[in-house]
Amino acid sequence: MGLTGPSQKVSTRLVATLTALAFLLTACSPSGRTSSSSTTRPNLPKGYEVKTGSTVTVAVRSLPSNFNPGTPAGDDPVTQMVMAQVWPSPFVTTPSFEMASTDLLLSAEVHGVSPLKVVYDLNPKATWSNGTPITAADFSYDWREHLATSALLPDAGLVAGYRDIASIVGSDGGKTVTVTFNQPFAQWQELFSYLPPAEVATRYGWTKAFEGFSSSKVLSGGPFEISSFRPGHELTLSRNPAYWGPAPTIAHIRFVVERSGAATLAGLERGTISLAELAADAPSPGVLGAGAVGLKGAARARAMAGGRNPLAWTGGLSSSLWQLCFNFDDPLTANILVRRGIEHALDRSVIVADSEDLVDPRVHVAVSRLMVAGETNGTGSRPVAKAPDLYHPAAAVTDFKEAGYALGAGGLMRAGGSGPPLVLDLLEPSGNWAVAQAGLVIQSELAAIGIRVDIEKSSLGSILARRLPRGNFELALAPFAVGATTADLLPEYSDPVLPYRYLAGPSPTPTEGRLPTGGSPSGALWQTSGGAGREPGAVAIGAVTRDVLGFDSQTVDSYFSKALQALDPPAELNYLEKAEQELWRQVVTIPLFQTGMELVRSARLENVSVSPTPAGPLWNAQEWAILKHLPTRGRSA
Repeated sequence: MGLTGPSQKVSTRLVATLTALAFLLTACSPSGRTSSSSTTRPNLPKGYEVKTGSTVTVAVRSLPSNFNPGTPAGDDPVTQMVMAQVWPSPFVTTPSFEMASTDLLLSAEVHGVSPLKVVYDLNPKATWSNGTPITAADFSYDWREHLATSALLPDAGLVAGYRDIASIVGSDGGKTVTVTFNQPFAQWQELFSYLPPAEVATRYGWTKAFEGFSSSKVLSGGPFEISSFRPGHELTLSRNPAYWGPAPTIAHIRFVVERSGAATLAGLERGTISLAELAADAPSPGVLGAGAVGLKGAARARAMAGGRNPLAWTGGLSSSLWQLCFNFDDPLTANILVRRGIEHALDRSVIVADSEDLVDPRVHVAVSRLMVAGETNGTGSRPVAKAPDLYHPAAAVTDFKEAGYALGAGGLMRAGGSGPPLVLDLLEPSGNWAVAQAGLVIQSELAAIGIRVDIEKSSLGSILARRLPRGNFELALAPFAVGATTADLLPEYSDPVLPYRYLAGPSPTPTEGRLPTGGSPSGALWQTSGGAGREPGAVAIGAVTRDVLGFDSQTVDSYFSKALQALDPPAELNYLEKAEQELWRQVVTIPLFQTGMELVRSARLENVSVSPTPAGPLWNAQEWAILKHLPTRGRSA
């Protein structure tokens, strides 16, 4: 499809974050969005109306220490949930994986693709809560600071997009923003999220301005503003009186710290908490039932009229993918024959069935590493490529034989058949029943072909902060972050952070996936510079966000680079499929499962849904509504 005029508006319905060239050149407008510019009215049960001036209480495990999600201290899910309603974004990702424009934009237009040039037409009424207009200056400042800091964020994949920008020019008093790229960036709509007030940040600093909370610094450009904050205890958002868009129905959103699933569930049942996300194994059996079940229709109305606090809930999968990891910096697991032998020896369906599937029957074997969060199809999130059929114990024995091991005394795999036994160390987090079960099944299945596995437990925080990025492991069970965009996933397989202690000697079996002696990572656009042995923000995120494997492949990086630049979804998917096939060929990890989650809420709270981004249910909080029973015989509910 070609251009039919000097410019065309950009489609805001980009499924699975893959930006199509055809969509880039077709018209649409913000009126098609599902957020505040076209507020969704709740489906009211008979005898109910929307309660105005209400408060929603959200349970969280922590509160922000820095209110700028673009800083290492602020790039965590809770901060992004809070700031999703405070700082503006040009686009948001809906639960159906559509990119929806917000009230910040009147339109976004593409003026050609060589070079890619995007023109944002900002709402002329858009201002910060101190009356300062939101303009191109905010975009330009955001760009410059992301160039300096994005590489150090847990979610570093979008650094490629910021590096691709050649210029940002403002016109019409700063209300027209023209962004020109050096080369196409397929996920340009993900840029400039959580736009900070440049006027404040330039005066006090990108990080310093938003450490702790000051109402004169953490200005609002969204439907809500921070009205009170008790660090470590609670934070309240209230309607922003200076907001230039439609006023939210909810008056206040109160975030309270609850550190245990049991306390959170008790609060939900009492009605002191309105909304929370719980691990599938957190509720007591039978409390919530199985799957997305809640009171509906007449039953719901009767419960609400009777003064009860009925709960509604939606089942889903967490934003992390548990995988069996190999250390490419270790002389033993650097050998692809060893990795392939382990892969052939493990029946993943049994591992999952005997672990997480017992907690949540919705969980199935992950079929891909490159998975976009939330798009479920019965096997986890949307897979990029189907996994090959891997379980083959006889092939595993052959693999180990080629690697120099054979069954010997005691039924153990031994070097040369008569030497020392082959012993593998498996690192796993303590305190996680399902993961511990998975480790025991792995231990048993490898024992079946004569390999002894010694299991070591450590805290998840220690594993993420120290053991993995420093290369202090052979095998490890670890959660990998599942992103909402393709760019989110790339640093996990192309940004090595290991110190490479063993590179002085040759690899037992040459493999492209191991960084060569004296070499350096292949320099992909999203490459970060966090330093050897460091993985920024992994503990706050609760998952791996960098390549802690020591894996580096120019072939994989090339496919990733082409995927980032492809403006045609089939082409982008094709490159990602090739990258995934190469990751399988080199046995980089063995993906196992995502854990189950439940979004639990008061049944009186309407219009709640979950974005696959860290904003989660807060993505459309300006559209939430609490219902109340209409007065009857002089009484009100």
